[in-house]
Amino acid sequence: MSINLREDGALVKAREIAAHNPPGVDQDAAGKEGEIKKIAEKLVDELTDYICGNVTESLKPIQAVIEKKIIMRALLEAGGSQKRAARILGIKYTTLNYKVKKHKIRIKKIVSAIPSDLFE
Repeated sequence: MSINLREDGALVKAREIAAHNPPGVDQDAAGKEGEIKKIAEKLVDELTDYICGNVTESLKPIQAVIEKKIIMRALLEAGGSQKRAARILGIKYTTLNYKVKKHKIRIKKIVSAIPSDLFE
């Protein structure tokens, strides 16, 4: 089973939620950490409900997509250093190295790319 968030609507749903005020969030206070956390929690809840309602097979493909994106973001934040990315993720360097190979992540491509190009 291949997961394409653009085709199945989850990405569209996430953008809709992010574009408007979730119930109970004061627009003037949206910059405050607590309000941002509420928005993030609402987004996670909505996406989780959507995924759970639409997955009819194994969760492994979804887990792989999420894991790969998290690793890619950590590598980008770490400037391509697997040791720093492993620290960011709270895992051993050898574990990260295994996962980079497993997901066929090309670190040089990540470091040279514009962040928005990687995660759309």
